[in-house]
Amino acid sequence: MAHLGMLSGARRLAAAVPQSLSAGWLIAIGLVMHLVLATHAGMSPDEAHYALYGAHLDWSYFDHPPLAGWLQAPFVAAGGFDLLMRVVPMASWLLAVRTMIVLCRQLPLTSGSTQASAPRVDGWVVAMMLASPMLNLLGVALVPDTLLIVLVPAVMSATWRLRKADTAGQPWPWLCLSLLLGLCVLSKYTGLFVVLGAGLSLLRFHGSDILRMRGAWLCAAIVAASASPVLAWNLQHDWASISYQFAHAIGNQAWTIGAALRAMALQFALYGLLLPIAASRLLRLSEAEDAGVANVRAMGIAFGAPLLLVFAVMAGRGCSLPHWTACGWVALVPLAVSGVIRMAARAVAALLIWQGALLIVIVGLVLTGGPGSETGAAAISAAGVRIAGSHANPLADLNGWEAAALHGTGLAEQRGLRGLVVMNWSLASRIAWYARPMPVFVAPEHDDQFRLWFGSLRVGESAVVVDWSAMPLKVPVGEDGFATCRPLDQLPAIVEGRQVAHFNYLLCQGWRMQHR
Repeated sequence: MAHLGMLSGARRLAAAVPQSLSAGWLIAIGLVMHLVLATHAGMSPDEAHYALYGAHLDWSYFDHPPLAGWLQAPFVAAGGFDLLMRVVPMASWLLAVRTMIVLCRQLPLTSGSTQASAPRVDGWVVAMMLASPMLNLLGVALVPDTLLIVLVPAVMSATWRLRKADTAGQPWPWLCLSLLLGLCVLSKYTGLFVVLGAGLSLLRFHGSDILRMRGAWLCAAIVAASASPVLAWNLQHDWASISYQFAHAIGNQAWTIGAALRAMALQFALYGLLLPIAASRLLRLSEAEDAGVANVRAMGIAFGAPLLLVFAVMAGRGCSLPHWTACGWVALVPLAVSGVIRMAARAVAALLIWQGALLIVIVGLVLTGGPGSETGAAAISAAGVRIAGSHANPLADLNGWEAAALHGTGLAEQRGLRGLVVMNWSLASRIAWYARPMPVFVAPEHDDQFRLWFGSLRVGESAVVVDWSAMPLKVPVGEDGFATCRPLDQLPAIVEGRQVAHFNYLLCQGWRMQHR
């Protein structure tokens, strides 16, 4: 009997979930969670890299367009401490949610007989954005994808307004759309998929008539002009960024179904199951008689599907990162909201409970430093050495970098050395951010953003090398490296009384590689 009573209670709870979602409370929960993460988690490699954009303002950069750096520059000038550098991403998440609510209120998400109330739609919009672990992480750490999750719903809203012939005959709606698309182009190269989504949607709305609209040509001209800083920078730097992105997209591995499936499984873990399941439910419906819903479906596909398909192809070659698809998933939120309204309450509640539990686990791991700690020989391993059988804490990456950079800076200054050296760009980003303005060099030397910022090591020069135990890399010694290296010091990274990693410092003398 007790079992039956618990089952009955669970069913009543499941039935109540869709009706009890409050957009205001959910937004408040999201903002509190982001603030807690922002004050307790250290910078990720990408986050520190784009923060450095703000410290080195330019028309564009080696790996991405410049908008992230332009937005961070005032906060760098104001001191650049971690919480300050997270104002833009936290505000971006809030603005993205608000813009998506406005968009979904514009769209006919359901047929006339099953219209959902505005508060219910608002609640589901926030639930979709809040239940995704990746979208929350982007709401704390500023990367170019953070900017796109704001711009996508804004572009979709501007595109939807232009479906009407009378609106399309006016210049101001086109100007609004063109400025938003220009910001997409300045945010990230994948912003071109947002431009493609707008073009495909407008082509569906107007057909070949779009070619005779002056506003469309004005929009195309402004978007092209918006790309001029990126093109000018690439022209000045031998198309370095374009070449890098092209090589990155091609990858250096053969395509395998296993790699693609692993990448997609990670997508479902980081973006949740509710969004794709609810969106796919709408895709299966036959509502040809409802032109409004059909247009919403087509627009969602136009904005979301191309990027997700390209990601699947690239993932099979092992050359994709999970946050690249953020703007594609965000574009599917209106479809997911429309689909979830039609789903069984118990199925929706089960998905929400699963995603809520997953989100709590991820946040908890970030705040506590992750599972595992360094003990025994692993806790004092030398530079470039990985102890057999030891396993790196997967979240050690977020801890200890400020202290490590400042300690390295002190060691270099004591010896009158010009800079620090690391063996990988992802290590360089955190060290360079916290050690600024001291130069940080990546060895062995190759073309990257750090070489553009700091130049190259000079022949005969000495430096302090920083090695991280969770990614121990061989220090180049010999004809293509330093003449000699000797250990200087070790610094543990401690979280909640546990050592999660440690940093090794070496004094390396007599750099031999000639600048290419």
